[in-house]
Amino acid sequence: MRSAKFGVTKSWIFRFVSPVTGKTRWMGLGGLADGIGQADARGLALAARKLVKLGKDPIDERDRERAAARLEQAKQLTFAECADAYIAKQASSWTNAKHKHQWCVSIDLAKKAFGDQLVGEIDKAIIVKFLRPIWTRTPESASRLRNRIEKVIDWAIAADAREGPNPARWGGNLEHLFAPVQSGAHFKALPFEEVPGFVEKLCEHDTVAGRAFELLILTAARTAEVVGATWEEFDLKARVWTIPGNRMKAGCEHSVPLSDRAVEILNGLYTDGSGRVFIGTKLGVPLGSSSLRKQLHDKMGRKDITVHGLRSSFRDWAGECTEFENETIEFALAHGIPDRAKAAYRRYRSLGKRRKLMELWAAYCDGRKIEDENVSPMIRAAR
Repeated sequence: MRSAKFGVTKSWIFRFVSPVTGKTRWMGLGGLADGIGQADARGLALAARKLVKLGKDPIDERDRERAAARLEQAKQLTFAECADAYIAKQASSWTNAKHKHQWCVSIDLAKKAFGDQLVGEIDKAIIVKFLRPIWTRTPESASRLRNRIEKVIDWAIAADAREGPNPARWGGNLEHLFAPVQSGAHFKALPFEEVPGFVEKLCEHDTVAGRAFELLILTAARTAEVVGATWEEFDLKARVWTIPGNRMKAGCEHSVPLSDRAVEILNGLYTDGSGRVFIGTKLGVPLGSSSLRKQLHDKMGRKDITVHGLRSSFRDWAGECTEFENETIEFALAHGIPDRAKAAYRRYRSLGKRRKLMELWAAYCDGRKIEDENVSPMIRAAR
């Protein structure tokens, strides 16, 4: 054992010939700055010398001990800590702020349910118990949440925080316990023939959630787009609602022409100075994302359909009852078109057509007789 000076500090060094490689090695034992005095260093050197006599390399043994300690520390990570670490790792690759927000909000449900448990203790029974009621109520949301839980646990396995198979895996695992989410049948839609009667009953609920729900129907928008709306997005004089790209599912700005009834709804709303259009029951607190579902299921007793399904009602009506081009209808739903190079220009050109489409949709929702060449003659005659 000897001491060596490095700058202004002194460090203790143990020189030995490795019994494994036969080569001379130098092992640091710590320094005076670390609180290692001469007596301490002699004790460490003695322990290392004993390992050499046993045919072990003390540096290799120390590295193994440190690795084991790191592994043991990793296994003390909770699910919530792993979820936060995974999100932090992925943050730079998530360019869509809305996607990141949805990811964090949904995984928070799992963190509240079992986030304080060690990730290595999360088993299939825990996940099934958590997912089952959500799967029964909203299978698509539950499917997305399961996938996100699986990704967090995959990260934990890669980080040595747990061992064994992933209990949230779908294939060959949870697929046998939950009904699959069918593509194209995610949202139960109200038949478009029933929409006028539904809107009439909705108008009986003179609440902020009721008006938000009606605006959602009239604009064929998504829940997050409506409840998150701010006044600066609206030009009521031009009768246009411009939703910024960071609030749209596709990440592109979307302009929505407003019907007379939509403008009437907006003009009748209370403003609290926060900039948000729809304010909840508590002063200064915006309407929650679940408020429209509660309006539909709890207050109107319609648990057989979903809020998002009203977009399908609009799509079915526009496709079956009007002569508008499919492209115009798809733009009204904020769906893209294949030719992205011309998308912005064509979206601008379709604004006039979409304005006519949304006025006709508003008239239909109001139960008014429609006399317009864009509405199929059969439908005009039937009404």
